Amino acid sequence: MDSYSYAREQRQDIPQARCKQLELSYRRTYYADMNDPVKQHTNNSSNLLPIQKPNPIGVLLVVLSIGWLTGCASPPIVYQPGPLTPAEREEIQARTLNASMDTAFAATIAVLQDEGWDLQEIRKDSGVIQAMTKRREAYWGPSDDWRYASDPQAIAKFKKEKKRQVINQWMRWEKLTAHIEPWGAGKSRNRISILKFGALPSVTYMEKLSGKEFFVNSPTREDHVMEEEPLAYSRIFARIETAIKDRKMQAP
Repeated sequence: MDSYSYAREQRQDIPQARCKQLELSYRRTYYADMNDPVKQHTNNSSNLLPIQKPNPIGVLLVVLSIGWLTGCASPPIVYQPGPLTPAEREEIQARTLNASMDTAFAATIAVLQDEGWDLQEIRKDSGVIQAMTKRREAYWGPSDDWRYASDPQAIAKFKKEKKRQVINQWMRWEKLTAHIEPWGAGKSRNRISILKFGALPSVTYMEKLSGKEFFVNSPTREDHVMEEEPLAYSRIFARIETAIKDRKMQAP
């Protein structure tokens, strides 16, 4: 099919104004080709070389090479997520509960006790509850949680390095604050915030540099970050809502 006929056949897929432009362009190209002896010779189908079938062995080698390169690709780089905005933080930390403040307050205390939190302060007049977890040993501080949570292989690599285990003897714990207030008729609003704390005691260790051994004194470090994982809050709120339903069923 020549270029001019092709343009006419494709009219239904091209807007009217654009179609006229293309048709005129193809028309000029068509008649120019008719008067060009070089293109006349090129357009002759008898001068075209036959298409050769691909070598199946060559195709197989190409496929295997692509698969090998894909399998040996380096792991993706993981970047630290940015902090949540105040609106995003409020969305994961606050819930409106279908219960009075008294019922929501009692349900929150019960859930925190069941979860193993040590209640530090309870002020019902202001609706504030503060609790802490027990201290535990850890290999890294709160600021590095995102790194190891997104790369499980990093944990395995870290545990193989005995020296880093000696240097990084963190103590970790969490502090929770819940604020409960009335929120309309028969409702209350509960906002929970969790801070993750970490402390790294000072340690002295031996470091070898250029064939010489030196003593290195690592100072004490302290770290704390806000918990911004939505699952940490949604799990607590789900248990509080269940505790509220149980109290409503037991009410006379």
